[in-house]
Amino acid sequence: MVTAIVVMVGVLVWFNESARTKQLAEELSLQIQPNDNAEVISNNNPANQYNSPAIDCTYAREQHKKLTPRYFEPEILNTQDSTTIGWKTYINNKYGFSFKYPADWTMNDKLSPDELTIGAILWLQSPQTKELLLEGKKDWGYQFDLSLSFINNINDKYSPFGDGVCVKYNNLENAFSYNIPLLTKIGEVVVNGVKGYEVIMGGAGSAYGVMFEHSGVYLLGFDTAGNKSAMSPEQKTILSTFKFIN
Repeated sequence: MVTAIVVMVGVLVWFNESARTKQLAEELSLQIQPNDNAEVISNNNPANQYNSPAIDCTYAREQHKKLTPRYFEPEILNTQDSTTIGWKTYINNKYGFSFKYPADWTMNDKLSPDELTIGAILWLQSPQTKELLLEGKKDWGYQFDLSLSFINNINDKYSPFGDGVCVKYNNLENAFSYNIPLLTKIGEVVVNGVKGYEVIMGGAGSAYGVMFEHSGVYLLGFDTAGNKSAMSPEQKTILSTFKFIN
């Protein structure tokens, strides 16, 4: 008799939980509507699709909220040649870009395999930042005046769960019409004829960055600047000299 009661209680609990799960799924399907350019993949994601096991996309869909459209007047960045006298010019033929930077800044574009796997290409550090780090006056988590990374596809890093398994963007413009965790668009700039998206990158703290789309996605992160107004004159000039060479 006791066994029968336990079984009946278990069945009722399972039924209630199943009903609640179904209700939640229906609510999510009403709350989150993809636009013409983004694809929200069904929760019934079959095994082996995108070379991955079956995944419950409920959480990703819940986080994937459409944002209220905002218009940003693009800022046009121009470089005064007089400000870069004595600077070095960095050219990267593999990724097809160049920029200028102060001659006394430390450049590292020979990164470790671990750094390369997350898309990092190079970093720059000013003498002032290096001194503050050695004196313990700056957090080592924000040790670079510029870090530059590249990813082939926006979905590889910023789509929930990555690889476009649950949500797949077609381009950077489309991605910013949705809520992207730890990445907030705050404006637009035009640098040497190419539109860039200004962002605040979250995490343990925050940092200002600019993203470009050019046969992939480039992110210029100014880790030592918590926001745009905190950028140094040198950082602003470096950004204004960035250009694609192919």
